[in-house]
Amino acid sequence: NTDANQDTNIFASKLDYSLPINENSNFEAGVKFSGINTESDLTQFDVDIDTGEQTVDSENTDAFDYEERIYAAYANFATSTEKWSLNAGLRAEQTNVDGFSPLTEVTTVQDYLEWFPNASVKYNISDNYNIYVNYKRSIIRPGYADLNPFQFFLNENYVVSGNPNLVPTFIDHGIIGADLLGGLFTIEAYYKNLDGAISEIPRQNNETNIIEYISVNFD
Repeated sequence: NTDANQDTNIFASKLDYSLPINENSNFEAGVKFSGINTESDLTQFDVDIDTGEQTVDSENTDAFDYEERIYAAYANFATSTEKWSLNAGLRAEQTNVDGFSPLTEVTTVQDYLEWFPNASVKYNISDNYNIYVNYKRSIIRPGYADLNPFQFFLNENYVVSGNPNLVPTFIDHGIIGADLLGGLFTIEAYYKNLDGAISEIPRQNNETNIIEYISVNFD
């Protein structure tokens, strides 16, 4: 038998400002706050089939309290002429994460400020041909379920575990391309680098013969 409880509160708010500079140029700026607060617990019981008596399975019982706060601000400038188009921006994000598993006494704390630039330039050779270059840096954060150190069994030999040491994945993505024949054909070359990509891998415990699936960061 399993008794599972979860209380999750999600709050988000943002304020954006747009300023047309002239017919061809525009400036935008804004701030955003998002917060997640979740409390979850899972109690599992071994049940005697003959008597119906329940005993708490302490190895598969746990709780997890998680709080995430993200403060973000951005600015963006865009302008265009008959031949050129330019868009450039910068976003800053301050992230604060606190996670705690009372039964395992495992704590997750993350506190970091990151910058995320983006830029794109396009040149119109003619009405039917143009070339462009784009660059963007972005982030993928691990979910609170991935950070929860709790283990749960898929069957007698396979378990899935959270990893409180997971950190975000940062992505650098650059593109150079061309539109041909008015957009009928597009040719692109790109470079994409994931720093700390999150993947789930299996690890076998040779003493218990149990295979544990756990998410880790890869370069």
